[in-house]
This record gives sequence, structure tokens and C-alpha cells, in this order.
Amino acid sequence: MIVYLFNDRICVTVKLPIQISGMYPIYVNGKIIANIIAEQGRWFIQLSSDFVSQDMYAARTALIPYKIFNFKSRTNNEKFFLVATPKYDPDARTYVISDALNSITIGSDPNCDIHYDLGFSKDEFIRISRNNEQWVAETNSPYFFVAGDKIINGQRIYSGDNIFFYGLKIIIIGPRLVINNPNGQISIRDGVLHTLINKKKLTQIQNDQKSEKEIDVQDDLPLFSKDDYFYKAPRFNYLVEEASVDIDEPPKPERDDDTPTILKIGPQLTMAGASVFSMFSMMHRLQ
Repeated sequence: MIVYLFNDRICVTVKLPIQISGMYPIYVNGKIIANIIAEQGRWFIQLSSDFVSQDMYAARTALIPYKIFNFKSRTNNEKFFLVATPKYDPDARTYVISDALNSITIGSDPNCDIHYDLGFSKDEFIRISRNNEQWVAETNSPYFFVAGDKIINGQRIYSGDNIFFYGLKIIIIGPRLVINNPNGQISIRDGVLHTLINKKKLTQIQNDQKSEKEIDVQDDLPLFSKDDYFYKAPRFNYLVEEASVDIDEPPKPERDDDTPTILKIGPQLTMAGASVFSMFSMMHRLQ
């Protein structure tokens, strides 16, 4: 699962491993807000003592996908939200925006093109517009994020960016939108989006999910423009895995040479003396 901790300032993500084990702290500005703890084959959330929540009635609360927890600081009443989503959403589908529209609205208001039935935040929405193969975002909510950063009005959204809103995730891929469906709470207004079933055909989805209309779409529909770029998000791993490494012993120091000096230069003096004697002998013969 992926755990999102956010408020009107920041959005922090923690990726949990497939194997349920260990403990993963969630930091904000170097301070631990909560810990995700593995216990009896399940993930649990445990808040720091500086925070209080009306959604958590025990010291440790089971982490349920798409369940939204809210809590606040005991000191300054700063409010936070926490929601966990699967790494791979099985209900995510790929859509293409209708040719008759150049913008769509997303939010918890039933009048939005993509309605996320949260039961709160009725006035919060985001409008994304596509013009000349570029997506631009406008919002009145502090809780819409793109790639972990809060959306500001007029911000450009690039292919590969992930729009996040209380567990709803929308990935922009060129002219296409990949949208998950948290707990079946998403409804799409008729005629707004077409779901992609293969390269050549699209299916117009009705809210009752019963009537489908196939329409043609160009086979070489471009996914990215030449101005799009990608980068790999950093991954923080808070588990330190220990390893044993065999290290050879250091080389032993060389022994000091204790030979007396006279013994070191004695052979050299002997050879020098023999050479001098030979020279004098040769000179005596020449005379």
C-alpha cells in the first residue's frame, strides 16, 4: 500500500512493502507524526502522543484502504488527513476526454464532471483544461496535489503527473486519463469521458454501466508531446538491513633489522680493500 499524509501545506507518501513486516515512521519537518506498524499480518497506524483523532478509538487502528483518517495537533490544532491506497488500483481505468469538451471538473460536488462522493468538502474542485496538447489546472481547494506538491492556479500538468485528492488518483498520459475508483465512489457524467478498450475503439460509459456505444479513434493517438519529461521520485527506506562482510586481517608489520652496522659495512670494506690491493699489484708489475 501507499500511505498519504497531507494537509493544506504538504503531502507526504510512504510506500509499504508487499510483505507485512516492520515499522515505518511518517515524518513532517523532521518530526514523527505517526507510525505504520505491522502486527498479526495487518498494517496498523499509531499516532504520536502530540496528536489526537476522533476516527481512532484505540492506540493502534487498522489501516483500511481508502478509509480517510483525520487528526490534529494538541499544541497548535494543525489538521492532517491520512489515507492508504493500493499500489496497483484494480479498478483504475483509462479514459479519453470527449472531443466536445476542452476542460473537465473534478470534486465532491455532484455537479462536477468527475464526482467523488466523499460526503464532505462539497465546495472543493479542480478544473483541468487541455489546449494545444497542454493540460492546465485551476482549483479552489488546498487539498489537490500534483506529484506531491499543492496545485496552484494556472499550473501546467505534464504527462505522467499524478493528481491526488483524498485517495482519488488521476494520472495524465498525453490526451488520456487513468482514474481509480476508491470504494466505488466515483461517478462520471455522461458524455464527458470515453473509456479505452483497445487502440482503435473507445466505449462511451453511461452511469448505469449498461449501455455502451463504440466510437472510432485514430490508431496513432499520441501519448506524449516533445515538451514532456519525466523524473524518478525519490524513495526513502527507513529499514536498515544488516549484512555480514568477511574482512581479511591487516598485513603484519615488517621486523626491524637488528644487524650491527659493522657487519653491514664489513663486506663492503673487504671488497674495497681487495680492489685497492689488486690495483697496487698491477702498478708494481708495470714498473
